[in-house]
Amino acid sequence: VASVLHRGSYRGVAAARAALLRWVEASGLEPSGPMRTLYLQFGADPSLRLPPGWVVERSDDLVTELQQPV
Repeated sequence: VASVLHRGSYRGVAAARAALLRWVEASGLEPSGPMRTLYLQFGADPSLRLPPGWVVERSDDLVTELQQPV
């Protein structure tokens, strides 16, 4: 898998996705399945009682990992 971590607002995820696909192509690799998106740190309602390290309040603190099988 080729992967990239995006830190910050979800507005930047499309650019991170495009950069990952360009890197895969430039490396001579080919995608072998759909891209996966993992939300490692995200915003959520406190009533869900998720582990504190996963939930953040500011969009600048969001962490999203994109994984492209190759």
